[in-house]
Amino acid sequence: QRERSLSFSAPYLDAAPTVLVRSGISVPDLATAQDLRWGAVQGTTLVGIIKKLIGPDDPVVIYSDSNTMLAALESRQIGAVLLDMPAAVATASRSGGRLSVAAQLPGPETIAAGLPKGSGNRQAVDSALRAFTADDTIDRLLSVWVGKAAADAGNSIPLLRTTR
Repeated sequence: QRERSLSFSAPYLDAAPTVLVRSGISVPDLATAQDLRWGAVQGTTLVGIIKKLIGPDDPVVIYSDSNTMLAALESRQIGAVLLDMPAAVATASRSGGRLSVAAQLPGPETIAAGLPKGSGNRQAVDSALRAFTADDTIDRLLSVWVGKAAADAGNSIPLLRTTR
């Protein structure tokens, strides 16, 4: 569906899909993850990852935006969401202790910019992203906007093993 209406730039970041829950909830294994009610933002690749790698018992609840989804998580309408690691860690750290990162899924998700299908700007965007990647601008921006801890969190977050 995304590919029908969007063109994607060259990838600029690899980030593991990361489980965000209310503080005090742990997700030590796949069975626990499957028991949770999951939420995701419509049109993201994370919806498919939840369905394919986690296979929750209940249907994934789809939200139109991240703020609504996170409000649903905090109000216990859902039990977990999946975000790219920097976003998950930054969201948890800004939640005032209400949310925490429980686990990361195996393998990174490649992140790219979405452009209108047939955009004449794709070459320029690709060129800029390659330059920003080569000179570490992407890493510096990540540290500034999501925090150094979020940018470097990968080694401290437990791996949720999936069998799918």
